[in-house]
Amino acid sequence: MNPARAPSHSETRWGLQPKLILSMLLVGVVPLMVGLGLAFWQGSREIQVVNGENFKALAEETARKVDLLMSDEVGRTSRIATDPSIIFELEQRRDALLSMTEDQRRLTVDRLKSGWEAKDPATVRTITEGKIAGTIQDYLSGAKNEADQLIPQVVRSATKMLYITDSEGHLIASSTTLPPFANKDATWWKGASHRGVGQLFIEDVHFDDRVQSYVISISLPITRRHPGKRMPQSPILPVTRWPL
Repeated sequence: MNPARAPSHSETRWGLQPKLILSMLLVGVVPLMVGLGLAFWQGSREIQVVNGENFKALAEETARKVDLLMSDEVGRTSRIATDPSIIFELEQRRDALLSMTEDQRRLTVDRLKSGWEAKDPATVRTITEGKIAGTIQDYLSGAKNEADQLIPQVVRSATKMLYITDSEGHLIASSTTLPPFANKDATWWKGASHRGVGQLFIEDVHFDDRVQSYVISISLPITRRHPGKRMPQSPILPVTRWPL
């Protein structure tokens, strides 16, 4: 039997070389992968923090501008709600209705409602071209505002509806033919009426089918204080709407 041949020097060398190379690769690759992973994680965290701060600053600035815009719109609507000529015309209309019997009042309101919904020209002119409608159109166009209170063109063009109802929610005057005649069950009307006390009510952002746009509405009661009483049982509400 021949004795086992001892491995040559070259075989021993080439057998160890792959092991050494593999060991060196493992020693180098593992720290490299760990380092890349840590760098990616730290970079992602920093990007999130930076984006979060930028978004926070943007949100705060947007909220500030919206708050200023809302304050301006509330102020403009308040001037309409306290206009003496509008209050006078509303009192005249109230007195005229009170002089009628219950059946006459119901017939008058029903005639206006059916005419408005049918877009009868005479009824439309009564509501959109009467004295009160002319006054709110003057406010909307800026004709009745002081020089430092002019409504910017962008606000005038964005205002979709500006209208006034009576204490029963019936439409009295409007800048357009879009508003519904009966509003007593509307969320904004209930919010602004507030059980006859009256308060500022700003509705949530919502999509309005009539103007085909997302809008916010501002509602204010028109009231006039007399000695010992308030006009009338429920407030009368002007509403401004504009898209986002």
